[in-house]
Amino acid sequence: MSMRIFVISPVYPNKENPTLGVFVHEQNKVLADLGHEVIVLDVPAKRYNKWFSEDFINIKHSIRDQILIYSLPYRAFMTKKFPRIAMNSYIKQLKKIYEQAVKLHGEPDIIHAHFTFTSGYASSILSAENKVPFIVTEHHSLFLQKRLNKYYIDILKRTIDNSKAFITVSDHLKTSIIDITKTEKKVTVIPNMINSIFKYYPISRETPFKFFAAGNLVKSKNFSMLLKAFCEAFNKEAEVVLEIAGSGSQEKNLKHLIKKYNRYYQIKLLGRLDRIEILERYKDCNCFILTSKFETFGLVYREAMAVGRPIISSKNGGIEEGWRNDFGILLEHNDIESCKKAMKQMVSNFQNFNLKLISDETVEKYSEINFSSRIDSILRSCC
Repeated sequence: MSMRIFVISPVYPNKENPTLGVFVHEQNKVLADLGHEVIVLDVPAKRYNKWFSEDFINIKHSIRDQILIYSLPYRAFMTKKFPRIAMNSYIKQLKKIYEQAVKLHGEPDIIHAHFTFTSGYASSILSAENKVPFIVTEHHSLFLQKRLNKYYIDILKRTIDNSKAFITVSDHLKTSIIDITKTEKKVTVIPNMINSIFKYYPISRETPFKFFAAGNLVKSKNFSMLLKAFCEAFNKEAEVVLEIAGSGSQEKNLKHLIKKYNRYYQIKLLGRLDRIEILERYKDCNCFILTSKFETFGLVYREAMAVGRPIISSKNGGIEEGWRNDFGILLEHNDIESCKKAMKQMVSNFQNFNLKLISDETVEKYSEINFSSRIDSILRSCC
């Protein structure tokens, strides 16, 4: 029996950023393939510089891969400092979309929210007002941080208590959330799935040795440390390159470092790439490297592994689950010296890695089939 599922997420792919929350969209496609009616309620945050150019009144609808999406942005202002204001603004816009979707399609059988802040807590409000059950999948590294705004802790507790099921994408995140909330309610772990386009590809070239990194260019991803370590590990004549995909607040700083070290020919900032472009970079690299301070799951690592590439990673939480030394190198410490050592070791010992094994192990564990059966079972049990 099919269900009508309203999916609510603070991030979702759009024309400006086609990879934003792409993992949510890919999960929605799986639910749709199972025969469910999936309707997305999208309330994207718009910063101050967009307040006078965006339409905050009229609900827009679009279709992506046959999934219907209703969108209405909200005004986000100093969200980290004033999260309560952001939440209230988000809920106000979400209620408008919800009413429109119900008017056109009928009440949902269940709501599936991604991320407690803002969608999970907002869904708990909708659930109480409309007598519709909801579940939450939590992905956010926010809840791995030791110092957390009391407001986030409060809404996390309320969301867990009121949800029919609360899911995390890793055991590491589950443990952290239980420590924060002291909840006695069951928390289920369902890892993110890996899209089937990420499969084994052999390497077709020998030189130069290519490191590839991808992620938002923000402080928590630690790209400046990675860049400095690369420049200290390899001289300007070495046949080794580093390519970094992504955009964000640290882009200017990274450009400054490239100029400082005069490594224009070895280090490339690729900007924001779409899904297919990312896949091509995985295929073209020898090793994927990312030294994030924390990760809940580490989707980009596992996509690279599915393609058959060894990885270098910090011990950041999510990537450590199911880790084997066959997969690459975990840094002893998340610092320049450890990173230098790991990169040199990877270049020297690359031939010792079984690329097909890395791919096979990853694809089998994080397949769409494994994910779909587990999430479908939970959704049905909660209706």
